[in-house]
Amino acid sequence: MLPDNEEDVDDRRPSATAFPVRPALEVLQLDQRELIDVSDPRLEERPTPEWDLRRGVPHRRALIEWYQRATVRTLGRFADSVPPESLLRDDVFVASLTGASEHAKQYRGRLEDDKLIPATTAAYDELRGGAGEYIEVFEDDSDFSPMDFDPERQANVAMRPGFSYIDRIQQSALSALWGGFEDRDALRDWLHDLSRATNGQHESELSKRVMGDANAVACLTNRVSDEHGRGFRERFAIKKLLPSFAAAVESMETGELAKRRKTTAQTYQFG
Repeated sequence: MLPDNEEDVDDRRPSATAFPVRPALEVLQLDQRELIDVSDPRLEERPTPEWDLRRGVPHRRALIEWYQRATVRTLGRFADSVPPESLLRDDVFVASLTGASEHAKQYRGRLEDDKLIPATTAAYDELRGGAGEYIEVFEDDSDFSPMDFDPERQANVAMRPGFSYIDRIQQSALSALWGGFEDRDALRDWLHDLSRATNGQHESELSKRVMGDANAVACLTNRVSDEHGRGFRERFAIKKLLPSFAAAVESMETGELAKRRKTTAQTYQFG
């Protein structure tokens, strides 16, 4: 029977064809679209970052932040194919991601095709084994509404609160690093908090090494020129934080899939 009025239409439960039965997979794809193109219409209801791959980023600091986001949203796969040290040693990579020339745009297109999309696909396939199905939500007596599983309304990366948590903590760690620290105690506090941002995957003696290095302390507590301090903190993020951030993501559970992966520890020289 047809509804009597428009209000009745609004009250009807959406059909099963309106929403996916495995929404985590679609949520992950939307999370990944933020890396590629923030103007995607499917992202309209989401808070999106300022930069994406197709438009490029304004400087290396923004590139570090984009790389961190890409690491989480590809479940560590992007860092496997594009190691963090690329941000330090590959001048073409950095210039192309931060440039506006036609050559830079073409380079970013190749990076999307050759590195990022394969990483997003691998992450999707990896999550697929642990993604839950929600078929009963479409039944009339269900305690849930399909709107609860609308991919465009989800706040957590891949519908995994743990991944959103570590994403926020890592972004916070970078933000604190960019500003430098008021004194040695503030620096010590930040170094202690890195256990959360890295899920315990950073060097166990990192604090000892940093606090024992007079130049490192000076650069991290803003006792050097702005330019020198900025450069040091960016190198520190690339050498010390990004590898640990990637290891943190790979160490986390997404259902039962994380234990299937084998990770290779990489050691980077401090300086």
